[in-house]
Amino acid sequence: MATLVKDKGNFTFKPTNFVPIEFTEKSQDSKVQEKAKLNPPPEPKPVPLPPQRVTALTSSETDVTINVPGPQITLVNEGPEILGPGMGGEARPIVRVSPQYPIVAARDGITGWVQLAFSINESGGVTDIEVIDSSPKRTFDKAAIKALKRWKYKPKMVDGKAFKQTGLSVQLDFNIDQETGS
Repeated sequence: MATLVKDKGNFTFKPTNFVPIEFTEKSQDSKVQEKAKLNPPPEPKPVPLPPQRVTALTSSETDVTINVPGPQITLVNEGPEILGPGMGGEARPIVRVSPQYPIVAARDGITGWVQLAFSINESGGVTDIEVIDSSPKRTFDKAAIKALKRWKYKPKMVDGKAFKQTGLSVQLDFNIDQETGS
């Protein structure tokens, strides 16, 4: 093995002047890119509302009619009758919110009614709402329940203490107001 590696003088090392060559790129200053400032979106212009009628509440012994812009909603039996000794007759709502007429029903000219059963809690709020019957089925139920949830009553008081009232019912009629000449 040594004979294979042995130099017989054929190989000579001649030093050469080595000059390293470096390839570099001249760095250029990058151009600053300026982004356009985003302006805040313009304030939306208020949409003019259709002329509204003044809300009028008419009362009689059996029905209450509430005139609001758009479809007319008639409430039959202003408040539920509460029977029993010392109950003071009828429960009358302090705050009554009119149901919103469903858009699809108004567009299609559908009218109807919803009978609801409910309770009045000790603070005068409406609880335990159930649909007893409605016509047409399920068309006005959600609107009627949503409105009745927001009603407030004067709670039943016995000896200065508020009590829950149960087994009450009310019917909400949904009629489209057919105005002409406006």
